Amino acid sequence: MDLNTWCIPPLPAPGSPVAVACAAGPSGVPVVQWATAGLPVVVPLSALPLVEQVALASQEGVLPIDRRVALLLAGDRRSAAFALAIRTPRPLGAQGRLELELAAWATTERTRLELPAVRGPVVVVGDDLKGSAAAECRGALNDVYELLAPLPWPRWAGPVVVYRDGVERGIPVAGVIRPALPLVSLRPTPGQADGLQLRGQAAEAFAGLALELSSPPVAGWPRWLQVGVGEAARAIACGVGLSPRAMTAIRVGAGATGITALYAAAEPDPVLAKAVVAELLSPARRANFPSFLDLLRQGASSLGALRVAYRLAPEDLASAIRK
Repeated sequence: MDLNTWCIPPLPAPGSPVAVACAAGPSGVPVVQWATAGLPVVVPLSALPLVEQVALASQEGVLPIDRRVALLLAGDRRSAAFALAIRTPRPLGAQGRLELELAAWATTERTRLELPAVRGPVVVVGDDLKGSAAAECRGALNDVYELLAPLPWPRWAGPVVVYRDGVERGIPVAGVIRPALPLVSLRPTPGQADGLQLRGQAAEAFAGLALELSSPPVAGWPRWLQVGVGEAARAIACGVGLSPRAMTAIRVGAGATGITALYAAAEPDPVLAKAVVAELLSPARRANFPSFLDLLRQGASSLGALRVAYRLAPEDLASAIRK
């Protein structure tokens, strides 16, 4: 046998391509196989140096997604791991051990950040001795679960961390969007620091987080959709709600021309965007929302995706008569 065969990983003979295959062996242990100049070489995946395992995780079609994400995280390649974890619009728990691997990373990161040792879907950092802020944030998350029920939950592993202590940490306005221990910074609005205001802020942030972790298109979700989902979540959390009559009046007032312009606006009207999203996520239509998002992922325009998924043209949305 060629001596190169004994290298780990094996080296190919001149002119012989390296065919890499990964599967579970007889004992269920993942193995890697190389085609060499002599006999095939099969070794346990864990026997390779971490750098070689990470290199395999970077390749398409070699390892399952959960193991790829785990290895990329172990190799401190967070951006690649998180991008891979949200690439497929399926529940994290339905992709092997993906949710567990992300949760394990979240636990380690939570310790590194020295976060409070509290249980639950939300961790609040700041003055919250009575737990009222945490309660409002949990309520906001429940509001988002209800509004965006058509999404394939869960969208992230571990709790979402809400910073309210006023310390500048460089967290973007939209938060640190990642499928494990996402971070959100909420600052009180002057004169509006009551519970409902916090709940509304949190709901808007959580809704944006859920949407951005739902396998967005390469160019991102349409701006009107992002704004509309956030405004709808805020309205529900603040107790205003999405009255069908009020939302219809807004769309009728804008007319088909205004609704068409909304789709292309760089800074869309938040009130009109909320009114359009309210119709898309209404109990009678929300089952069409996943198909609508799929069409956007495939490059369809907002106008075309709405026509196909919902059979809604701008004229339909601007009509007082519900189809």
